[in-house]
Amino acid sequence: MAAIVVIIAIVIACLSFSDPAAAYKENNQTQMQSIIIEKGDTLWSVAKVYYPKYEGDIRQLIYEIKKINDMETSAIYDGQILYLPNDIYW
Repeated sequence: MAAIVVIIAIVIACLSFSDPAAAYKENNQTQMQSIIIEKGDTLWSVAKVYYPKYEGDIRQLIYEIKKINDMETSAIYDGQILYLPNDIYW
């Protein structure tokens, strides 16, 4: 019986970590889009392409993208999926 409870807890934990943007979405009530990183992309270029009208400090925008995607560094790679908010208010 204890083994079943442990297995269920592990499955629930894995499901909750499958979407790195889930906590952000819950706290900010915003819609997200997902993009697939292509060779040569950087967080800077992603921010410029997907938020061309953003007038704030681009570093803040990159910080938010990293936070949403639970990233410790700015390193991204070909084929990686990133979540971006459809609206930005910071």
